[in-house]
Amino acid sequence: MRCANCGANVQQNYQVCPYCGRPTGMSSSYNVPSANDAVPFGSKPCVSCGKTVKGTDQFCQYCGTKQW
Repeated sequence: MRCANCGANVQQNYQVCPYCGRPTGMSSSYNVPSANDAVPFGSKPCVSCGKTVKGTDQFCQYCGTKQW
């Protein structure tokens, strides 16, 4: 799958591009466009599930995916 913003190859289940940090354009359910929600300062969206994680966390507390 390619990111809709930067065109980088990303894994199929990633909702947020690990290269540009923007939503990939598709959610993991039924290929519905994903929302571009704001995240609190010092936080970032998980590269896999899209939930908000602290900027210093190495792994997502929701899905366990290693963050970039």
